[in-house]
Amino acid sequence: MKLKVLHSYLLRFGHIDSKSSGDFIDNINGKFNIYIAFAESNGDEYTCIFANNKFLLKTNYFDENIDDLAKNLKGFCDNDIAKALIQAGYEENIDGFIDHIDKISYEECDKYLYGTGMDDEPKPTNPVEEYINSYFVFTGLSSNCNCEIDSETGEIILDDQKYSNLSDFYGCLDEDSESIQGVKINWWSFDSIVIVVLVI
Repeated sequence: MKLKVLHSYLLRFGHIDSKSSGDFIDNINGKFNIYIAFAESNGDEYTCIFANNKFLLKTNYFDENIDDLAKNLKGFCDNDIAKALIQAGYEENIDGFIDHIDKISYEECDKYLYGTGMDDEPKPTNPVEEYINSYFVFTGLSSNCNCEIDSETGEIILDDQKYSNLSDFYGCLDEDSESIQGVKINWWSFDSIVIVVLVI
C-alpha cells in the first residue's frame, strides 16, 4: 500500500565529553540516526520509522513507540536518557527530559537542560566546549513532503524517483526547521563521589 508522506523528521544524536571539539554537527554519531515519516491513506494515519537498518510501520501515536525506539540507542546512553532525547527531539522542546529523567523538574531544568525555549538555545554550528558532559538530539523537520512511501518495504517515491529507505531519501527535501535539545549529566559525577565517600 502506498501512503502519502505528510512530513518527516531526522533525529540525530551526539555525546559531548572533555575531548570533544568542533560544533554540534561534528559530534553527531550517525549510526544512531532515527528517521521518522508521518503518512496517511484514506484518512488513516501512520508512523513510518527507519532505524538500525530496519523499517517499521506503526498505526499508534508516536509516544506509544518510545520504548521501542529507545532500543536503537542501546550502547549510546541509558534508557531513560534515550527516551528523553527521542521525545525532546520529536517535540522540539525540553519536556521529554522532564517526563523521563527523575532528577529533572521544571523548577531545576535550567541546571541541566539546553534547547528550545531555554535561555541557552544553541545553534548546530555553535562550539560544543561549553556543553561538556552532555547528550543532545539535533532535529531536522521537513514539511509538505509531497512524496509516497510503500507501507511494506519503506521505499520512497518522489517525482518518479525511487529511494530504498528513509535514510537514502534524506537530503532530497530541505529541512524547514532545525533544533537542538540537550541534557547535562554533571550530577552523575557528584553522586558517584558521595557513594565512594560512604563506602570508605
